[in-house]
Amino acid sequence: MSCMLLFFLTAVMSLSAQDSVQPEEPSPESLTEKVEIGVVEETVELIDYEVEEGTDFELILYEDEEVSEGPCSEVFFICEDMPKFQGESSDKFRTYIAANLKYPEAARKSKISGRVIVQFTVDMEGEVINVVVVRGVDPRLDSEAVRVVKSSPAWTPGRQRGRLVCVQLIMPIVFALQ
Repeated sequence: MSCMLLFFLTAVMSLSAQDSVQPEEPSPESLTEKVEIGVVEETVELIDYEVEEGTDFELILYEDEEVSEGPCSEVFFICEDMPKFQGESSDKFRTYIAANLKYPEAARKSKISGRVIVQFTVDMEGEVINVVVVRGVDPRLDSEAVRVVKSSPAWTPGRQRGRLVCVQLIMPIVFALQ
């Protein structure tokens, strides 16, 4: 063990001696290096406008973003006053769905049942828009769920800080055979 310790100390001492040697400073000529720069040519359309001095303007650049040009550019999932179906809670909407849902005959004969999860947005006017099946069971049941949600009468829109907002909701629709 003492032999190994001696070897270790000798190795450390030799490394310390090497570390104390200062490398030479490189000459300025050796620092000069040729670098090739590639130029990317892009077609850019310039539009020339005359602007009076002192005019304020704002430049907005959009990179790989989709800009929504509708009343629902901002969609809430939760807001202070959630949308209400015919002025009441979502239970009233469930009653509406149960009353207007028509079980597709082909699905009934095939004994297909299950829960279809539908996502939709109530816009600032209370209209139901962007109805999408999040999780489906069968195309026939899915399309019936979308139909009944799209056909719903106007809602009372949601509000956030006193202003009308678009709110996205998710509703399960159960198709059960009896």
